[in-house]
Amino acid sequence: MESKGEFNGKCNITRCETGIPATWYNHSTRLFYCKECAIRLNNDVFNKRYSLQNWDHDLCTEGEPQKD
Repeated sequence: MESKGEFNGKCNITRCETGIPATWYNHSTRLFYCKECAIRLNNDVFNKRYSLQNWDHDLCTEGEPQKD
């Protein structure tokens, strides 16, 4: 069973109905989203400003995050 919000699982947005695997990492929630939802989150004015101030990149980035 695919786990919600996990890499290659279901998108973390409950209302998402794309069926696309969740491969986009949200650096704020630390969960994964499908490409369509991630792009929508990245294009939100508040999210864009917040993510650039905190990480100097988009809120959601494709792939698994790098381990520190």
